[in-house]
Amino acid sequence: MTAYFITSTSYQMLYNHLSDIWSHKNVFFGLMFIFFIGNLASSLVNLFIQLLIFRVITGAGGGGLQTIAQVVVSGVVSLHQRGKYQGILGISIAPSHGVGPLIGGLFSQHRDGYSKSPYPQSLYQPCSFAFMSTISGLLVSWTGWYRELVLTGWAMQAISLGLLATLDKDSFVVQPVGYSILTGVSVGQTFQPSLGTLQGALDCKVWQLLLL
Repeated sequence: MTAYFITSTSYQMLYNHLSDIWSHKNVFFGLMFIFFIGNLASSLVNLFIQLLIFRVITGAGGGGLQTIAQVVVSGVVSLHQRGKYQGILGISIAPSHGVGPLIGGLFSQHRDGYSKSPYPQSLYQPCSFAFMSTISGLLVSWTGWYRELVLTGWAMQAISLGLLATLDKDSFVVQPVGYSILTGVSVGQTFQPSLGTLQGALDCKVWQLLLL
């Protein structure tokens, strides 16, 4: 997991420059191919070092998919409607981060022959994040609220992270589940409005430079 995030994060700045040279569509399809090959190879390995290498390749491809998708939406959708479409893109997070680990756990259990079901708590935070990210994007498009969503989301993040810090071995199961849902909701609530605000500020700056 760490290998995937290292490469997916480190290549973020490169993807946008490559899409300016070879077009968004060509780079997007190329990243999809790299992501597919990396995942396919990762499912066939027998050694940890092999898994590590192919997860690095998967991260190099997968890290740019969301980035290029956001760039495409920013280029073809007006700022007023951008939150709605970016929120719809956020829906993909729920099945990919939620259902994906369950499917992987089932395959691993069948292959290795040991009985160990994936812990369902891992589903709550990404699913709540995806749900609230979509809702906040729609609210921005319908009402134009940016500041209200961001400020209340930050307050909820502070509360949820503080609650997570209180967990210990004697905590009830419902506590980490509820705190994880609250964390996902708060992060999802601030993600799309913050992104739209940043893009709007950059759009204004670009127009100011063009008019000079």
